[in-house]
Amino acid sequence: MLSLVLTALFNLSLDTLHEVAHETLHDKIPLEYVSTLSNQDQTDALRACLLVYILSSSTIIPRIFQLQASLATLNGNDTIITAGTGCGKTLCLLIPLLLRPGTISLTISPLKRLQTTQVRLCHSSHASHWCVLYLQVTESRKYGISTIAINEDTPSDPALWQVSYLVY
Repeated sequence: MLSLVLTALFNLSLDTLHEVAHETLHDKIPLEYVSTLSNQDQTDALRACLLVYILSSSTIIPRIFQLQASLATLNGNDTIITAGTGCGKTLCLLIPLLLRPGTISLTISPLKRLQTTQVRLCHSSHASHWCVLYLQVTESRKYGISTIAINEDTPSDPALWQVSYLVY
C-alpha cells in the first residue's frame, strides 16, 4: 500500500501536487517559498514535503533550509549548511536520494564520532570482530535508504562489498 502511494506521488502533475500538499499538510508547508521556485523545483519541493511527511509517519515536514539545500544538490550546486546539532542537516542529504531513486550519494565526514553515534553495528560474540551485513544510519533507514559508513573500523571482509548486503 505504501509503495503504491509513493509511486503515485511521482506521477502527479504540479497542480495536483499543490492540491494534495494543501489538503494533506494544510498550512505546515512553506508555500511562500515554494511559489518562488521554477516549476521543476516546485515539483521536487512538494514531492519532498509529501514523501518525508509520509515516510516519517506524519511527523516531519522539511523546513525551508532543508528544501533549499536539497534543491541545490538536485540542480548540481554545492551547498554549505550551518546548523546546530539535531536541526535536521541529515534530511538535506536524504531528500535528493528520495527524489531520485537509484542514485548514489557519497558523504564525507571527518567526524568518526558522528559516524559512530549514527551507525548501528552488529557486534558478534568475538569482542574484537565486527560482523557487518550492512551498516545503517538510523535516519536513513527510516526513509528506506541503505547506508554504510566506511572508516578504519570497517571490516575488510569481501562479503561486505557484495551488493546483496548493501541493499535491504
